[in-house]
Formats: sequence, C-alpha cells, structure tokens
Amino acid sequence: MDSYTWLSTSGNTPLPLADNGIWESPTVPDNLVRDYGANQFLFPSGQQWNGWNYSPYPAYRDQNQDGTPTGVAPVPSVSQSNLPGPSGTLMVINQGVNVDPNFTAGNLIMQGDVYWYAGASANIRGATIPAAWDGDFDSPTGDDYSGNINGIGPFSSLPRFRFNSFANIAWADGHAKAKRKGSVSWCTDFFVQGGIVDIYNPGSYDDSYTFNPGGVCAGYTPG
Repeated sequence: MDSYTWLSTSGNTPLPLADNGIWESPTVPDNLVRDYGANQFLFPSGQQWNGWNYSPYPAYRDQNQDGTPTGVAPVPSVSQSNLPGPSGTLMVINQGVNVDPNFTAGNLIMQGDVYWYAGASANIRGATIPAAWDGDFDSPTGDDYSGNINGIGPFSSLPRFRFNSFANIAWADGHAKAKRKGSVSWCTDFFVQGGIVDIYNPGSYDDSYTFNPGGVCAGYTPG
C-alpha cells in the first residue's frame, strides 16, 4: 500500500491507497496499477481502504484527514457467511485500464450498478456489458459515461476480458476460475440479494427490480 497526496481533498496530505499486491495483474500492459476490481456489493468502498473517507461530502467520511473520527460509521465489507452463494459470487475480476499517460490506471471501484452492465438505456439481456466497453483505452478524458454502447463506455470500472476473451476471477469462497466473455452475467455473478452498493443511500442502488418480469434479469435466479 502506498500513500498519495492527490487522494486528499487538500492535495497536501498523503493518504493510503491499496494500489499494489492483489490489485495488480502481472500480464496487464506495463503492469499498470489497479488492474483488478472488486465487486462493489461486497466492498462498498472499492479498493481504497474506507474509500469514501476523504470525499468532500461529510455523509461519506468517517474520519478527517488527520485520522480523527467524524462519528460517521465506516463502510463495512460483506462477510462470506452473509452471502447466499459464496462460490458463485464474483469477488475480484480483471478490469479495463486507461493507458493514457495522465491516468495509467484502472478505476478505484468496480461498478456495482446494473445500469452500466446492461448498457445504460440499451437494457442488454443478462446484463453482460456491451462488447465495445471491454477494452484498455488511451483516453485523455477518462471513461465515457454517456451511455453510447458503441463507444468506450465506463471501461475502467467494468470487467475486462483481456486474455483470449477470458477474465481471471476470484470468487467469494476463495477459489479462482476464469470465465469467457459473454458468460459473466451481472444477474448471476455480481448481484447479491439484499446487498446494496451505497450504504448511506440504501434505496438508490436496490436493483432487485431487474429480476421482475420484463427486467434484464428476468428468469435468472438472484444470488
């Protein structure tokens, strides 16, 4: 774990970031930082320890930059015993990286919201992410959140099937197994029944409605 001043709201205080070790894939071009992303249902804070601590929004900050508590409860991770099916719940997966010299990294979080996996307003069946969003890109402006399924999309916070259309995956029970592009479904591999992405605003990411008739996950069994 390294510390960076750019993580702090002041830009002067070095703060810790888990950007090495398990977050780096040795076969990613130039071994760029944050090559793996964590399922946001399991780690609401993403890869940064207590990732929202240093947000400018007080409701998301459980400590100040000097380490003193604010009284806000830290964002907890989900334990294996609380998962209905740990062996089928994706925990960590390869993600896209921005190879532009100004970025050279993946995102701090792996998106948990079904909206992006289903192609924004495209509502892709099974929420398997648009094919064009699976890539490493040289983008000086970062990710594209316009919803254009033929563009680069929010590539650095979504799965990347980099290895002959496969992605390396660590599952919540501890085993590792790769899956082919097109076979990884948000409905069956990411979603955690009863789980939420944003604990400070629980209703905002309750995507269980997607399993209703006509939804992108209709017919799938929720995790």
